[in-house]
Formats: sequence, C-alpha cells, structure tokens
Amino acid sequence: MMKRPLSLIGVSDALREVRRLIRRVAAFENTVLIRGPSGSGKELAARWIHYLSRRRENPFVAINAGAFPEKLIESEIFGYEKGAFTGAESRKPGKIETAEGGSFFLDEIGDLPLPLQVKLLRVLQEKTFERLGGVTPLDADVRFIAATHRDLEEMISEGLFREDLYYRLNVITINIPPLKERPEDIPYLARFIIRQELGTIPEIDEELMATLQSFEWHGNIRELYNNIQRILVFYPGEGPLRLKDVRDHIRPMGFLPGQRDSELYTLPFKEAQQEFKKRYIRFRLEKNRWMQRKTAREMGIQPSYLSRLIKELGLGKKKEKP
Repeated sequence: MMKRPLSLIGVSDALREVRRLIRRVAAFENTVLIRGPSGSGKELAARWIHYLSRRRENPFVAINAGAFPEKLIESEIFGYEKGAFTGAESRKPGKIETAEGGSFFLDEIGDLPLPLQVKLLRVLQEKTFERLGGVTPLDADVRFIAATHRDLEEMISEGLFREDLYYRLNVITINIPPLKERPEDIPYLARFIIRQELGTIPEIDEELMATLQSFEWHGNIRELYNNIQRILVFYPGEGPLRLKDVRDHIRPMGFLPGQRDSELYTLPFKEAQQEFKKRYIRFRLEKNRWMQRKTAREMGIQPSYLSRLIKELGLGKKKEKP
C-alpha cells in the first residue's frame, strides 16, 4: 500500500479548490491531466489522486518524459523483449506493466516525442500495449495521470502535440497555480519546511516572512524549499529566525530582460538542456525559413545530424492558420 503523501499545504482559495477536485476525481477512473508550472506540486497532486482511489493498495509508478532520450523513454514506458535491440539480453517490464492495478503517472507529457504520442494514444484507447520487440498484446490495467507545464494547445497548433491524444488526456483537468498567485500559502509552507528540517519551529521574524512572501518564486515550492534549506544552514540553532541574519542567503531566481517569464531556468539540468536544444534549433530554423542545409551550416553541424535532432526533439514547422 502506498504511504500517505505529504500534505498539499496552504490556505488559499486556489489550493482549496485543488484539494476539492482531487477528492472528487479520485473516486473515478477517468484520465486526469494536471497542469501547472515547474515545482508547483503536480506529482504530489497525482500521488493524492492515487492514494484516495480504490487503487491505493497497488503501485503508483511515475516517469518524467523529459528526463530520457527518445530511444530510452520508449523502452522505459513499454518495456522490451529479449533481443529487441542491441544490449537487450533479457526481458524487461516497462513502467505501465510495473504499475499493474495501480496508477501510471506520466510527468511532462508535453516532452513526449510524436511517435510515442501515437503509441500512448493506442494504450489509452484500447487499454493494451506491447513490449518493444513483442507481438503479444498486454492489458494495461492502470489509471493514467499526466502532467505538464507546457501550453499543449499552442503545441497542437505548431504540430508538436497530437490533438487526438490531447482530448484523450484532457477528460479532467486540475490546474495547480504558481506560488506567486497564492502568497498567503508561503508562511504555512515555510513553517512546514522548517519543521521538517529542524524538527521544531523557532520564532520567525515577521520581516523575514514578509520578505519571503514578496518574491515571485519562479521555481515555485521547489525554489522556496531550496532557499529555506540554505537559510537554515546559517541559522545559529537558537533564538528567532531574523531577516537581518539570513538576508544574504535568500536568493530568488533572477532573470535577464526578456527571460523573466521563462521557466527554462527553473528546470532540473537534464530537462533544461533538452528544452534549450528545442528552443535553440527552432529559432535557427525559423530564422532560415526552415532551410535545413543553411541552418546546419550556420550551426556548424552536418545536415543529417540536424535532421536527426529535429526528429528526436519532435520539432516541426508551425502550421499556418487559415
């Protein structure tokens, strides 16, 4: 049985609505799409859906689509048979198979390459799948929960996300608001983190708490957590936590002009690296009107390698709107 997840901490109306929706949808088997910025708690919401569902006695299996190269993510999700490819020396079950009877959480589904979007659509439609190199259909007795920080509607218009998959996923949507839209939750989160780290909560200077509430926290709860951990390293261990003692150790993420609304800088390294490749190559291609040979020459790479990158990253020329 899955252990009780951490609480979704806060008193804001937005978070109360998230908790209400989680309790509501947990009782049903519908696919759920959780949307929200990086670090806002999407996986925690997915864990609560599973924990409150009838599947709670079975596994909750999570995988991040943006954390693996295209070739590897397919085998991670679907598994493979012995001899399916070089190095496949024995059968390996995938994450869907591992989640049998439970919930399968696919994080950052917007990073899933187009070819795998087709395979996932089939799983959602038919509730069956095949391991790589396999020919026998296997039942997919799992509840699907997906999450993304991306604008899937815009990705559909650009040909980067399948519309049919979008409608299959978007049966029930839960939106997790960014921390900047619910500053009233920050004192509760801060006290929770401090208690988790110290085992107790010292007196906290009002000026310090007001300062924490004044930042936008582009990395959301993840960034707030990291900053409080750093503050506590320099806390002497007795007396109140005061702003004047820790001010220099509060480092909210700053952005250069034109980057302020970008989430690229809040992502873990591998995800940021993948996202940067996509943005960089798309910028170069659009600059050269999608002429690949010219773009490859400017980038200093072979056209064949650029073509492979375009395919691996799921890039496509933006469709003209009628």
